[in-house]
Amino acid sequence: MSTARIDGLDEAQRAYLAEIQHRVRRLGTEVWLRTTAIQAMWLVVVLAGAGIPLNTALGGPGWVEPSLGFVVVAAAGIERIFARTSGKAATVDVLRRALAHECRLLSAGTGGDDEQRAGFESFVERCESAILAHDRQVVEDDRQLLASG
Repeated sequence: MSTARIDGLDEAQRAYLAEIQHRVRRLGTEVWLRTTAIQAMWLVVVLAGAGIPLNTALGGPGWVEPSLGFVVVAAAGIERIFARTSGKAATVDVLRRALAHECRLLSAGTGGDDEQRAGFESFVERCESAILAHDRQVVEDDRQLLASG
């Protein structure tokens, strides 16, 4: 955000903006961690699954196949748990993108102090609306998850 744009904000507005920017970073980290974990889980499944016939072909120890089979089943089960919450992950990313967009819009604004105050009030309303929509979606996803079993 440009320094000129920040100069027109009072302390409460700066605190709110800092909170929104922190939330955007935290949500970005959450999305990255979830994506990385799912990819790592599938990498484990593929490598362990490929290791079973390789061990047999090479005449490796007999305990390797059941161990790798267990790893495949456990990793696939863990991935299934992640998959059940992938709707939540998508809504988290939607919120992150919406808040980041609002920060960019606020940063791009120009005008005098009165226009900045009105712009900031609009920024807060749009951010709170995005957060509320996210919260409603999470509640609905939880409701559907509980209903499905």
